[in-house]
Amino acid sequence: MAAVWRIGSPAALIALYAAWACAPNAAGAAPPACPARGVHVIVRNSRAVVYDRRAGAPAKYACMRSTGRRYLLNPPLDGQYDELASFRLSGALLSFYGTYTEGASYNRYVEIADLRNGRYFVPQPVPSRFLVAGDGSVAWVSEATVDNLRGYQIFTAGAGGTNLLDGSFDIDPLSLALLGHTVTWTDAGQARQAHVLGPIAPGAARPLARGRRPEPPRRPRRRNLGG
Repeated sequence: MAAVWRIGSPAALIALYAAWACAPNAAGAAPPACPARGVHVIVRNSRAVVYDRRAGAPAKYACMRSTGRRYLLNPPLDGQYDELASFRLSGALLSFYGTYTEGASYNRYVEIADLRNGRYFVPQPVPSRFLVAGDGSVAWVSEATVDNLRGYQIFTAGAGGTNLLDGSFDIDPLSLALLGHTVTWTDAGQARQAHVLGPIAPGAARPLARGRRPEPPRRPRRRNLGG
C-alpha cells in the first residue's frame, strides 16, 4: 500500500511524508493505481490526477500516474480543511487557489506544486490572476490599492527569483500572457514584455521536510508538531 505524501501550503501547513510504501515493490512491479478505483476525478492529464474520495468531499488529493505517489493537498488544521478550487495541471505542475478562515478574517492563497518532487511555491502578494509555464516559470498580477484607488502589479518568479516588473493604475490585468520565458502585458495601452529566467530556483520553492511538519510561516500555534 503506497504511503500518502503531503504537499506543504501556508494555509494548511501541508507536510510531506516520505515513506514510499509499507514494503518495497518487487522489481518490475507496476506502480500503485493512480487514482484508485471509485474516486471522483477533478482534473487529470497524462502525468497526474487530482481527485477526492467522493464529489464534494473536503479532502483533496493528487497522484503521479507514473509512480503512483499520492499527496494529500489540504490536511485539516483544528479539524477544518482549507477549501481548494480552480485546479490546473501543466505536466506534473499543479496549481490551485485555497481559502481559509482564521477568526473573522477570510484568506486566499495560490499554491504551485511540482508533483515529481513534492516542492511547492506560494506567490506573494496573492495573485488575482496567474500563469504557469511548462518548465515552472510563473507570472502573476496582484491588486494594489493606493488612496482607495485600485492598481495592479506584475510579478514573475523563475531562476532569477521573484521580480516586480511593473505597477500602475493603468495595467490591464487580463492582458498578462506567458509564452515560454517571455511575459507580456499592457500598461496604459502600451505593450510591454520581460524575460523570465525559469524554472523557479530550488531555493525559492520550499523543500518539504521528511517525517515531520515544518514550522509554518503563518498560524504559529502549530509549532513543534510531530509528523
